[in-house]
Amino acid sequence: MTTRSCVPLRMEVPVHQSTIPPRSHVVRMNTPDFTGEMIRVGDIPETATPLRILQLISGDQLVASSCGLFIGQVIRTYPAGERVYHSTFGPVGPAFLSPFGPGASGTRILRVGSEDLLVWGRVEGHPPGVWRLTQDASQFLHRLDRLEFAVGPRPNRVPVGTSAQHPGQKLYLTSWGLWPVDAWATVRVCEEDTLCVLESFGGLLYAYQATEHGATSFLQVNPGDAQRSAGLVRWQGRLMLAVNRGTQSWLVELNRRAFGEEPERISIDGEFHGVWSSPKGGTLLMLTHPRGASPDVRRLTLSTGEVIHEGSFTLDPATVAWSPDELSVVAGIIQDPARRRFATSRFVGSNVDWTPTAGTEVREVLLGNDGRIQAHIQHEGIYDVPHFRGHRGTAVPLAWNLHMDSDGGVVWTTVHDEQILTWVSRTVNTHGIHPILR
Repeated sequence: MTTRSCVPLRMEVPVHQSTIPPRSHVVRMNTPDFTGEMIRVGDIPETATPLRILQLISGDQLVASSCGLFIGQVIRTYPAGERVYHSTFGPVGPAFLSPFGPGASGTRILRVGSEDLLVWGRVEGHPPGVWRLTQDASQFLHRLDRLEFAVGPRPNRVPVGTSAQHPGQKLYLTSWGLWPVDAWATVRVCEEDTLCVLESFGGLLYAYQATEHGATSFLQVNPGDAQRSAGLVRWQGRLMLAVNRGTQSWLVELNRRAFGEEPERISIDGEFHGVWSSPKGGTLLMLTHPRGASPDVRRLTLSTGEVIHEGSFTLDPATVAWSPDELSVVAGIIQDPARRRFATSRFVGSNVDWTPTAGTEVREVLLGNDGRIQAHIQHEGIYDVPHFRGHRGTAVPLAWNLHMDSDGGVVWTTVHDEQILTWVSRTVNTHGIHPILR
């Protein structure tokens, strides 16, 4: 029988300490160009260039919470140590060891919450692994010898690592535990903390979903489909396998919706080059090579039937952004990639067709339910500039963590004058239709 089980996160090794949380700083603003709040959430302990701060963010050593109100930082303590700081509580947890030797990794913050941090690192007397740090205690959760990469979008990325206790396997670190899979398995984050897995057992390929309640039924994949698989996604409660069969491809339903019902097979014109589901699995985005088209032509389509774009381009999946209702999408493409000198960056979507100004780089995009871009962060040579609802924000050395709060406010985090600030804009768009809209 095919089985797979979760490795629960264990709570061990209490390390008690006491700190006094500082007071937060909130400034409410109401001007013609900005209505909302500016919240001081932390400080950069030493002068750092924007490039260095970007390196800290990409290395998970400066991390903002999903709401933007809390910051976690890793600070080097000489000669050979690192400490973790929470923006409310200050230093938390034990002293971590600095990286030593080629390819060694330093302490990495995996998640920041209002009351705790999830951290990977090395502590003297313990194997490398995952720790939960709070104001009053530290708990060693599980051994994880090495962090390899992370899957899924921020801030809900799932870190992936290896451990000598699980040879030949990858361990996916979710909020409910470590999920081990074969090193060659295909894993997607289908929804928050839900893994969609294609994995071989006994020479046969199976698909299943892993959640805090364990694995769903193991669904054997047809050998012919397995050899031509182009991706696994969860769509409207169904586990779907994208299968290429020449110029006629298929979305194959793996889990039947009712007992005795035949699995659905949806015909797709052309050859799959990628398929992605929206955060809650309501809509699919499909990249295909249309039947009969030139070899370099691609078509970007929603499962609703809407064609987003067709032409010669490449797509960066990291740029895909969905509207809250998951009915609209925007994605960054490189137009005419074969003509390198003339290739241009462009954003296309349900209600977007926009070519950013030459020499700038759009780092993050926020989409509304009307299919229009509500906000974006644009790097303009030296500074980052937030643009929100028709307004241009203040240029800062660095801006990131763009998202929308539960009240519809546009939120982003910045570094300026050695301070970490989170802005919440409740500004109404009074500038009419933005030029980036169709």
